[in-house]
Amino acid sequence: MEAEDAAGNVSPKSAPALVVNTPAASSSFTIIAAADAYVNASSSGSNYGTSSQLRVDGSPVIRSYLRFDVSGVTGPVTSATLRVYARSNHNTGFEVRGVADNGWDETAITYGNSPDPGNLVGSSGPLSSNTWVDIDVSSFVTGNGTFSLALTALTNTNLRLDSREAANPPELVIETS
Repeated sequence: MEAEDAAGNVSPKSAPALVVNTPAASSSFTIIAAADAYVNASSSGSNYGTSSQLRVDGSPVIRSYLRFDVSGVTGPVTSATLRVYARSNHNTGFEVRGVADNGWDETAITYGNSPDPGNLVGSSGPLSSNTWVDIDVSSFVTGNGTFSLALTALTNTNLRLDSREAANPPELVIETS
């Protein structure tokens, strides 16, 4: 581009303007479970909300519940990963199901009053003791809000995981763009 002043002086051509699109900064949020507990069909009135472990089994039916309070997330969620710490080996793993009812209380939930697990969100696959297990829950966790999940059994083999009262509490890792 050239410029000319009032006296007729012409400037040398300048370089064309360069436009750089800078991608939006991505962010990562790690949220510890706000509440968790397991429930046991063979002790339908018992509460295990202060236990240091979560459990999953098919017989008797034992399932675990987790609730995450997500806030401060800006931008679209590009991924959401549930992370739980396994305390036992398991050949098949467990399923993660959405729970529509967030009204359960960690120290009051029992098998008899537990909300029904909903649609399948993800599954773990086989797992090894003393390792973190990552499950993609992006289809369920889409931004700010309260999200409850149920961990359900695929087999009749007991599985133990750390609860929020243990050394490695369940986490929800959210990535945004």
